[in-house]
Amino acid sequence: MTSLDLLLLIVGVAIVVYATFTRTLGVAFFMVGFYLVTLGVGVLTLASDMLYGLGNALMDVIGGRTLNVLLIQSIVFLGLTIPIMVLIHFLIKMAFQDTSLPKLGGLDYILGALLGIVLALLIMAVFCNTWGVIVSVRWQPQSTWNSMMYAYRGSLLRPYLNRVLNIYRDILFPFRFLGGYPPFFVPQR
Repeated sequence: MTSLDLLLLIVGVAIVVYATFTRTLGVAFFMVGFYLVTLGVGVLTLASDMLYGLGNALMDVIGGRTLNVLLIQSIVFLGLTIPIMVLIHFLIKMAFQDTSLPKLGGLDYILGALLGIVLALLIMAVFCNTWGVIVSVRWQPQSTWNSMMYAYRGSLLRPYLNRVLNIYRDILFPFRFLGGYPPFFVPQR
């Protein structure tokens, strides 16, 4: 088990716990939000020429400089997806202060947890694959790249999450009609 596997498991468990207490309706809204955000940011990253300058600016902030489009796309993808998903969480909480379905009783929590497992697998698959895109090209500092690359290649969860990613991509994304998929939706080696 690598540090990536441990991070993915922590994220997955946290999402399932969150989903259990958010209940069915709240998780369903969050899943729709996750789909729309990954769809929108995926389309945006296909326009990598526009993102090139933004990615280089972000790299300057974190202490490096790169000219690789894949790395820039990955940084922009994560840099937009994570904050937007946090914003969606708060917007759901503001718009729907009570997402319970009283007629379901305790089943509402169970269905929330089951949807949470699906959501956790999707988020874990996209995050794991984005990690793979990040290490698919060399960058500096070399020691950080090495440890991230070894964590990705040694991941025990990666083969299973790649299957989840393939299903998510093939069922829900129209990118093949837009000239291909963003690298985050194509399983990395």
